[in-house]
Amino acid sequence: MEKITTDFIKAVKHLHEHVSYILTELKLIGRDVKAIHDNQPDVSPTSKDNNNYEAKQYALDRLRFTHEKKAFCIGKWTLVVLAIYTAFTALMYFATKKAADAAKSAAATASATLTDSQKSFVINERPYVVTEGAPQFANPPAANVDINANVTLKNIGKTPARVVLWNAKLVKFESGPRTPEGFEHVRVFIASVFDDLRKKNAAAVAEATAKGAETDVAPNATLFNTSSETLSPPEFSLLQHGDGKEALFLVGTISYTDNFEGVYQTEFCWVYWGTDPKIWHICDNHNTIR
Repeated sequence: MEKITTDFIKAVKHLHEHVSYILTELKLIGRDVKAIHDNQPDVSPTSKDNNNYEAKQYALDRLRFTHEKKAFCIGKWTLVVLAIYTAFTALMYFATKKAADAAKSAAATASATLTDSQKSFVINERPYVVTEGAPQFANPPAANVDINANVTLKNIGKTPARVVLWNAKLVKFESGPRTPEGFEHVRVFIASVFDDLRKKNAAAVAEATAKGAETDVAPNATLFNTSSETLSPPEFSLLQHGDGKEALFLVGTISYTDNFEGVYQTEFCWVYWGTDPKIWHICDNHNTIR
């Protein structure tokens, strides 16, 4: 583009010199024409003067022809200059637009790359508070006594989890027959439990923020939670039957932030039935990390 600009400037200078020369010649022609007109006799020429008059008239016609020819050349060269200028302007416009579009695209790409890099960095470095393994009963379940289930929470991320708040709950539920209707009954029930936990967690976060209370969990550090529930003898019998009609659900939500000002939430859901207190089953949903 720089070479094209230099060549165009040289061409314009050359045309300017040529046009200046033609204009100078036209001034001389105009002066000569005026001189001939000034010397033209006002009376009818005699035969002697007629020759001189015809000679001057011939010279005048020649000058007019030369004038018209050079005027045509000026017009032609003017059109050429205008055409070149127009083409060059269009070329400059498209080149500038292309450069601007390329710069804009490069800036957008750089911005997107930076954003992706920042997101990748946060994803890689952020805290992750999750349950460490399945829950455990403090004592084997029995009827008419408190059934205590313990769950350990652990930060498996690379940075501390800040303002950690959690709500866990052990709830009993009789789903009924293992049919599509029974499964839908369980899904609706668990969804309502989590709605309640989220509301309590949000209220706890607001209260902790207002009071400036904060619980941080360092990488690889753990928290411990115990939840309780009681079963009647018939409920306990159904629980041990092992077909899942009566079950204990240990559900919970964990909210926390970090030094990157991210806001995160973990949800967990475990379910127990049967006679072996060591066997818990993970729920089909509500096990998320956001």
